[in-house]
Amino acid sequence: MRRTIRHITIPLLVLACPLGLAFLMASARPVVAEPVAVTPLPPVEETDGRAGVCYSYYPDPLTGSGRPFVQKALDAGSRWDRFDFAWPSIEPGRDTWNFGPYDTLVGDLHDAGIENIVGILQMTPQWAATQCTRGISLMDVQVSNHYPLAPRMTSPAASVLSPHLAPQDTWEDWWVKTPPQGLYEEWDDWTTDDGDPINYWGHFVYHVVDHYSDLGVMHWEMWNEPEWSYFWCGTSTDYTQLLKVGYQATKAACPDCTVLFGGLHYWINPKYYRWVLNQINQDPTAPQNNYFFDVMSVHLYSRSSSIYDEVENIRSGMGVYNVADHPIWLTETGVPVWGDPYGWVPDIPKYDYAATQDEAAAYVIQSYANAWASKVERYFFFR
Repeated sequence: MRRTIRHITIPLLVLACPLGLAFLMASARPVVAEPVAVTPLPPVEETDGRAGVCYSYYPDPLTGSGRPFVQKALDAGSRWDRFDFAWPSIEPGRDTWNFGPYDTLVGDLHDAGIENIVGILQMTPQWAATQCTRGISLMDVQVSNHYPLAPRMTSPAASVLSPHLAPQDTWEDWWVKTPPQGLYEEWDDWTTDDGDPINYWGHFVYHVVDHYSDLGVMHWEMWNEPEWSYFWCGTSTDYTQLLKVGYQATKAACPDCTVLFGGLHYWINPKYYRWVLNQINQDPTAPQNNYFFDVMSVHLYSRSSSIYDEVENIRSGMGVYNVADHPIWLTETGVPVWGDPYGWVPDIPKYDYAATQDEAAAYVIQSYANAWASKVERYFFFR
């Protein structure tokens, strides 16, 4: 299909060029582009349930108040939101729970019309932390500046929810990216009576999923971009164990809930997910546990045209490890918007990797079309 379209397009372009040149040569005066008035389309009332956004509830960056993006997302057809449920904020101390602020947020989003939420379970609290088991590579340092003026990509939900969500750990705190204590114990080993450490991750995941599934949150992502040491400084083996424990804890709390593989940064290490899947395949209990995840979660911020090919590459790799039947969700895509009235830094020159509002709008259309063509099941735009 794509080859046919290309073959048709090239002759049309060849015909169009001479006609355009003839028109310009015949014109007695220079052609001046006129501003085009933009008329917003009417709100989308019926959707196919495919489209979503990330962190729609962020406040107005100019005033620090309100939630101006929720209604805009709904009007555009989004019925999904994806954001983190930060462990240090929900469980600031061992078995001390602070559900209130997230309860309010989940209720507000559902009341507004956001039907589905993907909760990212991540960030190790200091009381449950260990140490990094791998260093930060030069590539990690370079990628950390990929979107230098887009702090929304790495700001945890707690930093914009409420001052009552203390402690508000950030990704600059070394402990939040370390493997939790007791990770290699049984997922439901929650006592020290046997002389072994408590599996704090399994305990946290079970209780959070148990609580929020009653409030309609049925989709849970196990960490974010684990191949990037900015978010996870454990090894791929550590992440494999984190995923396995998280899957078992989630299904025990809510058998009908969906577990997402931690959203792949992908470009920093395109082989990372294969390493994890290879280790999962060595576990004889993997087939009976759906290989410890239900959905492959992928982030692609490159050219919109690359989405089709890279999704196909990932699906091919999944086939090697017996999970080709698992759906793929594009849980982050987008481009930093320059010249936006909601910009974080006013009056700055256009920077690398940024787009104007018109270019960003075109990116959404193109990336959505390519995602759909590649049979991506869900599409999340990260503004």
